[in-house]
Amino acid sequence: MKTSTKDRIKGSFNEVRGTIKEGVGKFTDDRHLQAQGKAEQKEAKLQQRIGEAKENVAKLQGQLKEVNKAEAPKKTANLRLRIFKARENVAKLKAQLAEAKKNRPRRRAPSTR
Repeated sequence: MKTSTKDRIKGSFNEVRGTIKEGVGKFTDDRHLQAQGKAEQKEAKLQQRIGEAKENVAKLQGQLKEVNKAEAPKKTANLRLRIFKARENVAKLKAQLAEAKKNRPRRRAPSTR
């Protein structure tokens, strides 16, 4: 299975999990659980976007293989630039995902009194 497909599936699964957490938080009136659910949903959307960006990179690389370098050097250079920008986009999305995970609300330990 391609990594782009794995990222999209993982994102879909995490989005469902976040939705469930948010719903349980609303039902139990637990604001912290609601916030965790919303944060997981945002992370899931980023994960899905990473999968889409990886898919775009793979598609562009496939197009580059089909281009005959002798016939179309300008087209080859254009595709290489687009691949570079798509890879930059993947890296940027991964950084956003890491930041979102770092800032996710954490469950506080119960106080012992």
